[in-house]
Amino acid sequence: MPAIRTYLHHSGQHLIPLALAFGALNSSTNAAAQLCWRGHPVPECRSSLVTEAGPRFETGQEDALGYTVALGVMRNKAVGQTSLGGAVEISTAPEGGTYVVTPMPRLRRWLSESVALEAGAGLSLLGPGDPPVGFKGATGFVALNYRDLVLVTTGLNYVADGISAGTSLSLGLRFGSYLGPPVLLATLVGAAAAAGGGS
Repeated sequence: MPAIRTYLHHSGQHLIPLALAFGALNSSTNAAAQLCWRGHPVPECRSSLVTEAGPRFETGQEDALGYTVALGVMRNKAVGQTSLGGAVEISTAPEGGTYVVTPMPRLRRWLSESVALEAGAGLSLLGPGDPPVGFKGATGFVALNYRDLVLVTTGLNYVADGISAGTSLSLGLRFGSYLGPPVLLATLVGAAAAAGGGS
C-alpha cells in the first residue's frame, strides 16, 4: 500500500488533467467518422480512446497489490473485428514508492458487439534506478474486455534489476472508457485520506 500511495501522489497530478480532457469528449458523436471515447466495433466506431485504471495483484512480490493506469488510442480496421493501437502504461513498481512507464502496442479482437479479447506487450523504459531512463524490464497482458468498461487482465512481468529482479504473474481489474477517470480520482482521494489518517 505505501508504494501505491506514493505512486498515485506523484502520477496523479499529471494524469488528472489528461483524464479531465478526455472527459470533455462526447462519446455519442457519429462514430463512423469520429473518435469515440468508449470502444465499439465497426461500423459504429473507427477509433477509440484508452483510459483505464485499476488494481492488480502480483505474485512473488512483497508488496503484491499494485495499480495500473493506461492512456492511448485504438483504431478499428475498416473490415473485420480487429483493432490496433497502443497505450502508455504507468504501473506501480515492486521497488517501494516507485513506478514504471511502459509504451505498449495493443491488439483488440471483437468477439461480439459487447465482448473483446485484448493483448499488449512492451518494454519498460522509465522507472526506479539510476539513471531513471533505460531498460527496466518488460510486461505483457491478455484481457477480457466487456463493453470497453471493465477488463479482467492477466499479465507476465519481468523486472530487469534491483531487489525484485525476476519474473512474476499478475491478475488485475481495470475500469475503462468514462469509468477510468472517476475510478482514478476516487483512488487518489482514498489514498490521500488514508495517508492523512496515518500521519
